[in-house]
Amino acid sequence: MVKLKVCELFTSIQGEGELIGTPSHFVRLYGCNLKCVWCDTKYSWIRQDRAVEGVDYKYMGVQEIVGSLRMGSPSLTPLVTITGGEPLLQQIEELVREAKLLGHSTLVETNGSIKPSRSLLEGVDYWSVSPKLSNSGNKNTQRLDWVIGTKHFYLKFVVTNPKRDLPEVAEICDTYGFPRHRVFVQPDGTRPDYSAALASLAEANREWGFRVGIQLHRVAWGHRRGV
Repeated sequence: MVKLKVCELFTSIQGEGELIGTPSHFVRLYGCNLKCVWCDTKYSWIRQDRAVEGVDYKYMGVQEIVGSLRMGSPSLTPLVTITGGEPLLQQIEELVREAKLLGHSTLVETNGSIKPSRSLLEGVDYWSVSPKLSNSGNKNTQRLDWVIGTKHFYLKFVVTNPKRDLPEVAEICDTYGFPRHRVFVQPDGTRPDYSAALASLAEANREWGFRVGIQLHRVAWGHRRGV
């Protein structure tokens, strides 16, 4: 039986992208292969080299996860979001199958640097792919050739400097053939001047035509876990 390193479980609303506002169960897995300087969930990876079971994460089987979330009412909570960290570092196939057997749609949030297994590509309903720009402090993270062939995807990019970052987003989209209506650009969620950053991004985006996104959970609750 596969056990997953779970950072936290909670039920809230999807706060970003095309499914924004949708009630969702969240399974946040521990560990990430990237280290973004502006990451707003560093607690899911910051101690990765010296993480302690029971402190930073808990090993849980799929049925334990399902039971903890009371994942039995798809009419009330239609979506299960599997996020991280980077969830594709772990074997999530069984979790996806169980969620779908219970009647939920599944959304996987990934940084796009790891190609999913065939069963995941066939089974996951929505892919939220967040490639990292140079502003993240990472290099050469794009492995995005698999994305176009998924059932349904959208991309999210964190923009810290619109003048510099939006041309980089456009270059990635042109390289892989991503249509701009599937692309969200959004401000760094850790900024204290979030509203001003959002307005600046929206104004700059007039020249590019992407979809400007927000973090609804950040607007509603601020920087809190479990929302």
